[in-house]
Amino acid sequence: MNTMTWSITTSPAGASPTIVSEYLLNEEGIFVKREKRVPRKAKFMALTGFRVGYQPVPGTDYRAAPLDRNAILWHKVTRVKEEGPDCLIVSGNRQDKITLCFEAQNRQAVSHYLATMRQLHPPVGAPDYDAAAWLCWRDDDDWGDQPGLSLAAMVALEKDTERFIEPEILDETRLAGDREKA
Repeated sequence: MNTMTWSITTSPAGASPTIVSEYLLNEEGIFVKREKRVPRKAKFMALTGFRVGYQPVPGTDYRAAPLDRNAILWHKVTRVKEEGPDCLIVSGNRQDKITLCFEAQNRQAVSHYLATMRQLHPPVGAPDYDAAAWLCWRDDDDWGDQPGLSLAAMVALEKDTERFIEPEILDETRLAGDREKA
């Protein structure tokens, strides 16, 4: 299947800073990167011209700072649950959850993609080094020069990274219980 990628504001209307989530669904799994955005003309930025940790977002009047990122590989997805009209909660590994938000017109395409990929990748209950590496990526606070990169570029960089996996991280990828159907 083709890769799906999109960005959407996931914070409540009027919230500041605004939370923007970038999603990537590919042959490997589900990935999300969230960032905080503030207008360049926000009160503090108007005085100083910058805000510590915030970088300009090309083509916009915003500055952004990384918030978090997460990944769940298809063979570790345990559940997909409705979360309102424009969101789904995807659960996997031991405690991971990703809230997939999308525009209403894309609901069918996202649901079809999830159903197809879950069918193609049956769950693996045993601990998994690949899934554990993505947990390390999720927990890595030092993004280096990566905050401004697209999620697809971040994922590509991580695929070329070798990580030492600690036993407790590996154990987090052990699935408990049976897989629920979406």
